[in-house]
Amino acid sequence: MPFDKFDLEEAKSLLFSTRKDAELTDEESAEIFASVVNCMIIDIVDLASIALKAKDKDEKVTVDAINVVMDFMDHAASLFDAVAEDVTIKPVTYGGNLRKKDLEQMFSVYAGSSMMSLDAMMGGEGGASQDRVDTLQLVFAITDKKAEGLMQKHMMKMMMNLMKDGGKGLEGMMGGEGMEGMEEMMAAMGGAGGMPGM
Repeated sequence: MPFDKFDLEEAKSLLFSTRKDAELTDEESAEIFASVVNCMIIDIVDLASIALKAKDKDEKVTVDAINVVMDFMDHAASLFDAVAEDVTIKPVTYGGNLRKKDLEQMFSVYAGSSMMSLDAMMGGEGGASQDRVDTLQLVFAITDKKAEGLMQKHMMKMMMNLMKDGGKGLEGMMGGEGMEGMEEMMAAMGGAGGMPGM
């Protein structure tokens, strides 16, 4: 059927009527739905990974590509209620052919975007939300310990790159606050379950 825009209520209605016609139980509906989502997530993540291989390696392009993956996951989660509201299933994880290293690099870039500015860290705009970072971690089956290490490594790499350009990038990131902003950011990362190692 032609698809111009996502209409949640219409999609729920179509799924519910199809499920009713097929006389599926909640459990059967949940498993079938999860199988479809699993197949689709492989294609979408594989497409998003192309941004990592681009010559200019613009991290914003990778973040935008992963946001498409996360939008899909949000839509899938909202639709799951229509087919199997009270069923608990194993979380959907990426099962494609990308190397673990590629998935970890994508996670690092995306999680790093949530720390790009003090404003983003304090819940403002500017990066991926913590909920989305947590969901991506689940989809890529990355442990908490590994995720923390990847985020620390990515943050240090960002700091080194900013210092290489004479601190101009650092001032831009901190809104012109320079070292005071840096100290504030480090304090924020160390608290509230952030990155105590830093």
